[in-house]
Amino acid sequence: MREFTVLLALQRHEHGSGPRMHQLIAAVALSPSAVTRLMSRLEDRELVTRTHCTRDRRSVCPALTPAGRALAEQLQVPVSEAIRQGLIEAGQRPDLVSLAQAVRGVGVSAAAVR
Repeated sequence: MREFTVLLALQRHEHGSGPRMHQLIAAVALSPSAVTRLMSRLEDRELVTRTHCTRDRRSVCPALTPAGRALAEQLQVPVSEAIRQGLIEAGQRPDLVSLAQAVRGVGVSAAAVR
């Protein structure tokens, strides 16, 4: 799930300029060291690249490779369905009803992932 979150965050930035690493860290809510390790694993699998940003050569800008883009697109439907199903199941458990309602209330749903 963490890898998909990073791929999705990078995919969302594809239409404009890519995010800097600190922006990616904020988007995926992981520690800087966790994102660095995760990026290294994704880079080893040739799903992402890290290059110097064109706007500021001191910064690193990660980007999806064609394989990373294809994987993110391929995973969107199954991950969206898993999230939708999880919210349905959580809504049926008395101890998780309020959590499921809160998540739906902020718009985190299958539609938000797609």
